[in-house]
Amino acid sequence: MQKQLKRVTTLLLVFLIVVSVGSELFAGWGGQAAYASSSDIISTVAGTGTEGYSGDGAAATSARLQ
Repeated sequence: MQKQLKRVTTLLLVFLIVVSVGSELFAGWGGQAAYASSSDIISTVAGTGTEGYSGDGAAATSARLQ
């Protein structure tokens, strides 16, 4: 007897890289890189969040990172 698959669940794995330098924090994940300073402000410094290969000659925040 065969059973039909009724539901498919996908699992998205997000890789997070965090580097701490003094009181500053740099993190990268899912096509973005962020910076956090001791003033508790988090800023995107590179990437749009959409993975890909683009960005030559444009702002780092407009780049698609792999």
